[in-house]
Amino acid sequence: MFIESSSPLTLGTELSLEFALPDRPLEKLKAKATVAWVRHKSERYLLFPGMGVQFVEIDEKAQRLLVKLVEALNRGRNHNPYKPVTHFQPSA
Repeated sequence: MFIESSSPLTLGTELSLEFALPDRPLEKLKAKATVAWVRHKSERYLLFPGMGVQFVEIDEKAQRLLVKLVEALNRGRNHNPYKPVTHFQPSA
């Protein structure tokens, strides 16, 4: 998970998280994580400063919801509305 921050924590820092997913904004999920990587400054005006965290303890429900969200995002990313049609069958 990426956490945008102008003052990211140092690598290896352990932290407790409370967060909500975009499709469930009122449902708070909790986890413990470790800072896995840090970006101290913006890159190419697109990538904001912050840190990537790796979950080290997360309950089954939160994990299930996160996996479901990531799978949905990946399906959306793999969907190309401009992909050429490989077959066309005119209606009768």
